[in-house]
Amino acid sequence: MLSRFLADQRTCIAVLFGVGIYLVLAGAGVHFECLILSWLSIPCPLCGLTRSTLSLLQGDWGMALAYHWFSPLVIVGLLLMLGRSFGSRRTQAIVLSFCRRMDGLCVPQLLVVCLCVYWTARLCGWPWYSSEIE
Repeated sequence: MLSRFLADQRTCIAVLFGVGIYLVLAGAGVHFECLILSWLSIPCPLCGLTRSTLSLLQGDWGMALAYHWFSPLVIVGLLLMLGRSFGSRRTQAIVLSFCRRMDGLCVPQLLVVCLCVYWTARLCGWPWYSSEIE
């Protein structure tokens, strides 16, 4: 799953470009409304991830984890895409090899399950998530 996505260098570059523009605009104060939240009045599994990632990039781990626990994985994913897109041939081979290993261990599927459990916990109002930051 990961290795197939990262196999196409142009796709990685396009995703990095889009995410970069999105984060710059969000960091500049442009507000992006979650469609699921606005239409269904429930937060989606990724609600808070942009603010969390921006907080993490600014070094504020506490606020980043208060917004969303998965922001460190976003940073890891962006670093993998950077290595695949702009790294040396050796770096690109290492990234692809790493992702193939993760695919073999079913890590992407495990992360999806963890995200669903985390989202369910957030919807149930478990104590580690505060909807007041939304």
